[in-house]
Amino acid sequence: MQLIRIPADVYHAHDDNALAPCYIAAQWHHKPLIFDAHEFPLIEMKEQHWWSALLTRLFTHLVKRCAGIITVSSPIAQEICNLYHVPHVSLIRNLPVYQAPSKSDRLRQYLSLDSNARIALYQGNMDSKRGLDKLVRAAKYLDRNIVIVLMGNGFGATPALLKSLIVSEGVVDRVKIIPAVPYAELLDWTASADIGLNVLPPDYSLSIRLCLPNKFFEYLMAGLPVLSSPLPAVAEIINTYDVGQIVSSLAPADVGNAINAMLADRAALARWSRNAREAARYDLCWEKEGRHLIRLYLKILAARDEVISGLHWQ
Repeated sequence: MQLIRIPADVYHAHDDNALAPCYIAAQWHHKPLIFDAHEFPLIEMKEQHWWSALLTRLFTHLVKRCAGIITVSSPIAQEICNLYHVPHVSLIRNLPVYQAPSKSDRLRQYLSLDSNARIALYQGNMDSKRGLDKLVRAAKYLDRNIVIVLMGNGFGATPALLKSLIVSEGVVDRVKIIPAVPYAELLDWTASADIGLNVLPPDYSLSIRLCLPNKFFEYLMAGLPVLSSPLPAVAEIINTYDVGQIVSSLAPADVGNAINAMLADRAALARWSRNAREAARYDLCWEKEGRHLIRLYLKILAARDEVISGLHWQ
């Protein structure tokens, strides 16, 4: 009810749990509605069969009445079109505002690592769906001077389980867990690693398989080549801009060997890093991506004004 009391020119629903209240407010005020899907909609409801069909029908009804639909990856956009029978979904990716990276040694200094240590960095939330246990198990296959760093906020039992696994695998000196850093400082910390890791397991869920994580673009802006699991949206960008490698198998030995191979190829690392910085500066930044959002708003508002003008002439 509080949302109805807030006047707006456009109502913008962030994710599926905001769609129904924003729809009611938009209908009440006779204003257009935008649905913004940051991941595949209703994915958490798929296991609850007794009401998922009802929710899907309701969601389909609401989303068809949106003036615009936004999502963060091409595969999610295509799935929304196919499943919910909408003609178009706008792709607006979660890209960071551009910052020029500066190489630092913050991670090595924080962890008291040797200056020759090579760092493979995972940054982001630590929970059960991130595939982080695979990184821990891969550590025993790493070359001697390589360290995996997991940096971020832990959720639930995951941090304790990871720490226990690090001990049981005998890789205490090869895997380091550190807390999240302030976002304003993140790029400096990221840039002090050698490669970025994105090993989300594609078979965990449809939402994971179709995602395009924020950290992927943070790696690129910091100039880090990326090693990723075979996620279609991520693989497309890696191949388009030549900014890293895809590891097809998440078996520990395969992940470990892929990290070793990337860090051993100095020429490729330099090329990937240069390409990553250029892509982030000229294409993969919010300064460019945000224009799509502005154009969408202008288009929706212009269409609304045309309708209002037509009504006045009747």
